[in-house]
Amino acid sequence: MMKVREKVLHALIESDKFISGQQLSSELGVSRTSVWKAIKKLKEDGFNIESVNNKGYKMIKNPDGLVESLLIHDLTKRGFELVRLFDTIDSTNLEAKRQADSFGGKGLFISKEQTHGKGRRGRTWESPKASGNYMSYLLRPEIEPKDASMLTLLAGLAVCNAMIDLYEINVRIKWPNDIVINGKKLCGILTELSSEIDYVNYVIVGIGINVFQKQFPKEIEKIGTSLALEVDETKFKVTKHELILKITDYMNVYLLKFDQYKDLSFIKEEYEKQCVNVSGELRIESNKASYVGVGRGITSRGQLLVENSQGQVSEVNSGEVSVRGIYGYV
Repeated sequence: MMKVREKVLHALIESDKFISGQQLSSELGVSRTSVWKAIKKLKEDGFNIESVNNKGYKMIKNPDGLVESLLIHDLTKRGFELVRLFDTIDSTNLEAKRQADSFGGKGLFISKEQTHGKGRRGRTWESPKASGNYMSYLLRPEIEPKDASMLTLLAGLAVCNAMIDLYEINVRIKWPNDIVINGKKLCGILTELSSEIDYVNYVIVGIGINVFQKQFPKEIEKIGTSLALEVDETKFKVTKHELILKITDYMNVYLLKFDQYKDLSFIKEEYEKQCVNVSGELRIESNKASYVGVGRGITSRGQLLVENSQGQVSEVNSGEVSVRGIYGYV
C-alpha cells in the first residue's frame, strides 16, 4: 500500500494544474495535516513544489537526484511491485536475493553506494558514493536454468540503446556482460539465479554504470571510464532517474519479446551490430585452454561463435570463458 507521501506525489505529477490541500485530502482520504506533512517531506527530498494561497500545490520540476518516492511512482507503472532506494548497501544483488524469498513479484533495488559491489567470477565492482547507477532487477521469467544467461545479453542491449538515446554516444557491447566506449569499460552486468533442476525461481540482473567518476583505482584506471568522462557537457544533463527509466523501458520491451520467442533471435542482428567482439580476432581463455580465434557472431541463444585456426567454428558459453581482444580490453 502506498504511503501518503507517495499518493500526494502521484497526484501532483499527474496534474498540470494547482491542486488544493482540501482536494488532495478528500481524494486521498487523508487529513489536511497529513497532506501538508507529505508536501514538506517531498520538498526536503528535492521536489520543486510551488505553494500558492487559495490555489494549492503544483509540481514544477523533478529533482536531478534519486528519490525513492519518485522511483516508486514511475517504476510501479512499469510493472515493478517492489522498488527500493538505499543510500548505501553491501550489494543490490544481495538485497534482491534477500527480498526474493519473501516477495513473489518483480522488484528493482537501487543504491547510491555499494560497499561490496559484485562483478563476474567473484571480482569486486567499485561503487563509490553518488558516483554511479547501481541497480538490480529481480525477475521471474518462466525459463529453464540453462536459458538465464541470455538475460545478460538482453540487458546489455537495453543499457547500450538507452545510453545512445539519452547521450548520443558511441557505446558498444563487449560480449557477454560489459558496455564499453573508446576501448574502456563503462558498465558491467552480473546475472545470478536461484533454480531447481528444471525450473528458475528467480533471476537477478545487476547493472553497475560509472556515471560521475573522474578517477579510478590504479588497477583499473587504464580500462575504466564514466559517462562524465565520455559525454559532451551539453548532453550530460540527463538525470540518473531518467537513465534508470530508459533502461527499464528497453528491458520491459525485450523481456516481453523474450517470453514469446524463448531465445534471442528477435535481437540477434541488432546485438551483433552493437557488439565489438563478435568479429575480428579474439583471445578465448578458460580453465582448460587458451586460444586465439575469429568471432563469427552469436547464436540465437547467445553463445559466441568462434572460428579457430583450423577453420572449425565452436559455440562459446559466457559462463565458461573470458574473452579479450588481442590488443587490449575490448
